[in-house]
Parts: sequence; structure tokens; C-alpha cells
Amino acid sequence: MRIAVAANDNLGLNGVVSAHFGRCPYYTLADVENGKVQDIKVVDNPFYGSHGQQGEVPSFIHRQGASVIIAGGMGTRAIGYFK
Repeated sequence: MRIAVAANDNLGLNGVVSAHFGRCPYYTLADVENGKVQDIKVVDNPFYGSHGQQGEVPSFIHRQGASVIIAGGMGTRAIGYFK
């Protein structure tokens, strides 16, 4: 399973979770298998500073292969896209 964490920095698991899903500068991607973290990757949010077009950020997360997202907050439209 891949978990995407909205992040304020590029420090991976030592970083700070962002208060807002779409406006964070980075996403930390954690690959978890059998309850253990197997790999960590940090990617830039290409839509940082703007939300881009409606649905672009959830689509970006989906393209990263994430099945779970952790963020301090998320708007109702983004939640709808994930559902």
C-alpha cells in the first residue's frame, strides 16, 4: 500500500504534515508492506501555490499510486474526487 502524506517540507517521515492537502509544497509517499515502511519518496506538488484545475491534485496523487492520503485538512471537492 502506498500512503501519501501532505507535507510542509521534504524531510520524509521526519517532516511536518501540512494543514492543507492541496496547498502543500510536497507529498511524502510511503510504501508499506506487512505493517512496515519499505520505501519513502518525497515529490514536489506541481500545483503548489495554486490548485490548478479542479481535480488535478487528487488525480496527481492517484497517478503516484497512493491509496491512502494523510493531510491536516481537505476541502469537500477533493474529498469527493477521492471517493
